[in-house]
Amino acid sequence: MPLQYIVKEWDFRDLTLQLLPPVFIPRPETENLVSLALCDSRVLASRQFIEVGCGSGAICISLLRSLPSVRCTAVDCSEAACHLTYQNAQRYGVSDRLLILNETWNSDILSKLKTSERNYDFLISNPPYVPADDIEKLPPEISKYEDLCALCGGNDGLDVAREILAVTPQLVKKNGSIWLEVDLSHPRAIQHMLNGSDQIKYVQSHSDFTDRPRFCQLQILQ
Repeated sequence: MPLQYIVKEWDFRDLTLQLLPPVFIPRPETENLVSLALCDSRVLASRQFIEVGCGSGAICISLLRSLPSVRCTAVDCSEAACHLTYQNAQRYGVSDRLLILNETWNSDILSKLKTSERNYDFLISNPPYVPADDIEKLPPEISKYEDLCALCGGNDGLDVAREILAVTPQLVKKNGSIWLEVDLSHPRAIQHMLNGSDQIKYVQSHSDFTDRPRFCQLQILQ
């Protein structure tokens, strides 16, 4: 069993989060994602954002603590993850600015969010991105204990990313940002997917602390 589940908590940036199996354990690389987002002027000027796949709440709680006037909607298909995010949000006093939805992210999410307007200033996500064929190659302390739904992104690892890109233009305001953490092979694939798009612009790839391309910065065009 992973140490994080044994001690039932783990540090993420300046947080000490409660962790319980099988909720996805936040990785150090994801701290980079939060730091990069907080260097984005559109994020700093935001009033409301949405997170896809909140897990333990590491990303959304970090951002809410750094942006004290901002509100967040966090979506996760795991009931255990939603419950843990709420517990951690209460621990850090941000639960009053956080709406948590236990839903699957697909085209139906628009009706679940009960909005016909583009209310969000940015979207951020560390979605499931491990290709299906690579799941069996994961170390047993991951594959046996962590929720595989939070890890497996379909045949090429991009199933959830595709759903995000399909729906986000209907939720995020013009010029709003999208921040994604992805597999090392995905930045180029996402650039290819967005070639010729009049809705989303691929702004830049960013590397993690091991200098590997891990993060995608995108922008809503219209």
